[in-house]
Amino acid sequence: MIENPTVKDKTGKVVIDANGQVKLLHSDVDIRFSQEPFALYPGEILKQTITPLKVIEPNCALRLRAVLDFVDEQGQQIRAGDEFLFHGPGRITKRIFFINNKSSVDFRNLFST
Repeated sequence: MIENPTVKDKTGKVVIDANGQVKLLHSDVDIRFSQEPFALYPGEILKQTITPLKVIEPNCALRLRAVLDFVDEQGQQIRAGDEFLFHGPGRITKRIFFINNKSSVDFRNLFST
């Protein structure tokens, strides 16, 4: 997880301003998945080291809270502070705009007889 990532153009190259400085997306976070090792540009901050992806099992959910405003895949506006459940099975691989509230729901035991 990289804080203040660099601005990249359509071809994926880093954008440099008129003074030769790398342009940054201040207060933004970039998640970088499997790729070649990379160096941080001046101003980028390593916010979190490598961590395994969280896999959510069937009939389970993970409680999430948005930390930035964004528009989801269905075009719905999500505001910072909104809370919701991510239902399994699945894994969270998006550009993490969420923080795990360290709570999960296991639906398997709710309806056991």
